[in-house]
Amino acid sequence: MRHSSVLLVITGILGGCIAASSPPDAVSPEPSPARPETTGAHTSSRGIPNSISGVVLDAHAQPVKAHVALITSSGSQSLGTENGEFFFDGLREPEYVLTAWTDDGLWTVLPLVSAGASALALSPDQPGAYVDVTMTGRPSARFAVFHDSLRFADRTLRNGKPMRFLVPSGSTSYLLYGKDLKRDLDLELAPGATEQIQFELSD
Repeated sequence: MRHSSVLLVITGILGGCIAASSPPDAVSPEPSPARPETTGAHTSSRGIPNSISGVVLDAHAQPVKAHVALITSSGSQSLGTENGEFFFDGLREPEYVLTAWTDDGLWTVLPLVSAGASALALSPDQPGAYVDVTMTGRPSARFAVFHDSLRFADRTLRNGKPMRFLVPSGSTSYLLYGKDLKRDLDLELAPGATEQIQFELSD
């Protein structure tokens, strides 16, 4: 797989807004629900209220190690799964965007998943790219990724701590935001590409 690495440094005054051409996902582990009985692209049935569960499958309809995230306009939560199974509970929003991606850089997304859905099956089959993002100059800020008008990721950046994002290849938009802070980015990324972005913020 061919990797290109380009560093884009963005500086500016908080509260401003700039658009550039260039930026973001990865994640962490957790338990499991009962194995859904499905092998298709995805199916859904009603499960435990305020929860969403299912399994991530490979191209042969077998459970696969993956990362899964639930995203809303107010943020996201994510987990890693060794056996493909995932379970989110204590959900407060009625609908979520559900994404899944594998260590070999493939992803998939379900745009509208209702709380209570179970037996979901996701099969990552779209090639992605990688963005390493670093923010300095304030304790924290939110960083969101948009693809085809969907919020694909939304995570918190910490001062000086790099974070890797797997993102869809092709045209993708990005937003660094917080109190009195807004930075916009638009990128065109080739499958398998890697880019680095550094936000240098000042008062």
